[in-house]
Amino acid sequence: MITPKTIHDIVEKEFKIKLATKKRHNHIVHARWVYFKLAREFTSASLSTIGKEVRRDHATVLHGLKYIDADMRDQRFAYVAEAYENLKKFLLEGDKSPVRKNLVDLHEIKEQLKALSDRVSVLEYEKNRSDEMGQDQSKV
Repeated sequence: MITPKTIHDIVEKEFKIKLATKKRHNHIVHARWVYFKLAREFTSASLSTIGKEVRRDHATVLHGLKYIDADMRDQRFAYVAEAYENLKKFLLEGDKSPVRKNLVDLHEIKEQLKALSDRVSVLEYEKNRSDEMGQDQSKV
């Protein structure tokens, strides 16, 4: 399953940058726009969800989607169109691509680990609360 996070990861690897940075250099903005376009095409995520992945709001995503096509046609930004096409091809290959399969598997493992970590935190909290309650009971 392709998620905005999966697309985020492959765009970061392709451009060798962090998309969630506050910087607004052209190459970073264009990388974000590529992410916006791919996330919109390959997922059913809302503009807000797509934007949250890179710490932007829905209006920024909409702005990027509005201007990326014009910039990809501009010869000065040929690298943007080339990267977009390469990533799109990569995503369309689906399970035929062992690299993509490994990336998706890694993402799923990360999600499972996060869920387990969250569960452990809840259990530790509950244990500490019950220990505190037991100490309070012994004082009475």
